[in-house]
Amino acid sequence: MEIILPPEHAGGLRILLLAGQHGDEVEAVTAVRDFLASRQAREFGDQQVGIAALPCVNPSAAAGRKRTGPSGIDLNRDHQLLNAGETRAVHQAISAWKPHLVIDLHTYPPRRKHFLSRGLVHCQDVFIDVPTHPAVRCPIAPSAFLDLLESTKRALASQGFRASRYLIVTASGEIRHSTSDIVDARNGIALRHQIPTILLEGRGSSKKDEARDPARTSAALVHALSAAISWANTNAAALTRPMSVPQAGDETALRCRYAPQDSACILEMRDAATGAIREIVFEEPFLPGVTTTLATRLPKAYAVPRALAWTRSVLTRHAFLSFPSEEAGTLAIESQRIASIRREPRCGRGSWKLELDSHFAEASLEEYDLFPVAQRGGHALAAFLEPHSRYSLLRFPDADLTPRPGADHPVFRVHSCLEPAALDHSGNQKPELQPAIAK
Repeated sequence: MEIILPPEHAGGLRILLLAGQHGDEVEAVTAVRDFLASRQAREFGDQQVGIAALPCVNPSAAAGRKRTGPSGIDLNRDHQLLNAGETRAVHQAISAWKPHLVIDLHTYPPRRKHFLSRGLVHCQDVFIDVPTHPAVRCPIAPSAFLDLLESTKRALASQGFRASRYLIVTASGEIRHSTSDIVDARNGIALRHQIPTILLEGRGSSKKDEARDPARTSAALVHALSAAISWANTNAAALTRPMSVPQAGDETALRCRYAPQDSACILEMRDAATGAIREIVFEEPFLPGVTTTLATRLPKAYAVPRALAWTRSVLTRHAFLSFPSEEAGTLAIESQRIASIRREPRCGRGSWKLELDSHFAEASLEEYDLFPVAQRGGHALAAFLEPHSRYSLLRFPDADLTPRPGADHPVFRVHSCLEPAALDHSGNQKPELQPAIAK
C-alpha cells in the first residue's frame, strides 16, 4: 500500500487523507492525487500544514475496479475487527504518524430506488459528514463542525458545485445522516485514536446515469479537500491541543439511536426526466441527530482471559496496551453474571438483550491481561468489551464464548489498577515498558 508523506516541517498541523477503500471509487483516488499535485497543497505546506496520504488503500480491488479485493472484506466496514491487512495498515499509519485529522474520501450512488420511484436523483457533487457515535471524543466542538459544513458549501458553490451534509434514506423510509456504526472509518478511527475525521462523498456514476462526469466529481472533491483543510488550518489550535485520555469514572455510550426532529427534511434534488434541480420537502421521519440510550462508567481496566484468543487478537490488532495481571497483585474486580438473554438476530451477528447481576470481590487474577482505560482510545475498550454494548466482541460469530444464563461474562471490570506507573499523562506507553500483547 502506497503512503505519501509530506516534506519535513517544523511542527504544525498534520492531516491524513484516505481514499480507495472501495476499489470501484476511482474518482476519490484521482482527487487525492490531483490535490497533492495542486498549488493549494503546496500553499498549505508553506503554512506548516503537513499532509500525508494513503491515496489507494485497496489497490488489489482498484486493479479490477471492484468494491472489495480477493478477501471479499469491505474495508470501510472493517474498522472494528481489522480483519484485513489493508485496514490494519491504515491504523498502523495513524499510530505512527499521529495526524490531528483524517479525511476519508469516497463516492456515493446518486440513483437510489427510493428516490427513483419519485422520479428524483441526487444532484450533490459532494456530501460531507463527521463522526456521529456519541462515544467519540474529539478536541473540536460541535459548532466547529457546523462551520466546516457551511464553509465547505460556500467554497464549493463559488466554483459551481453543490454540497450538503450526507443523507441516507433507509428501506423503511426514514431519513438520517450517515451511520453511527463504529465499524466504518469515520467513527471507528475517531473512536480508537481520539482524533476527528471528515467524510467526503463525491457523486458517483453508473452506466444508467446519463449525467455522469467522473472529471467533475474528482474536481469537486479536490475543492472540498482544499476547503476542509482550510477549515482545519483555521481551527489548528483546537485540533493540535493535547487530548486527555479517558479515566475511571468517565461516562461512555454503549448504545445509541437516531433522534427525530419535528421539522421536515429539505434537500435539492434533480428531476430524473428533465434534469431540473429543485428543493424537495420530504415528509418521512427525519432523524438528524444521535442520542445515547445506554451508557456506563469506565472502570480502571478490563481483565481479559488469555484463553479468549480471538478477542485478544482483535485488541492486539488495535495495539491496545495491556499488562499481565500477575504483576498487579490483589485487584478489586466486578464480575457480571448473566441472569437472562433475549436473542434479537440483527445484521448478520447476534444482538442480545442481557440482564446482568454485578458482583464485587477482591482477587489475584491469573492468566488474564489487564487493559487500562487510561490510554488513547480507552472508550473503544468499553465498546468492545462491555456485554451491553452493541459492538461487544462476544456478539460476533467468531467470538470465543457464547453467553448463557447463569454464566459470568468472561471479561472482568477492574476497579483498582496499576497503570499510572506504566503510562504517561497522555496515555502513551513509557518507552522502558513493553505491553504484554506486543508479540
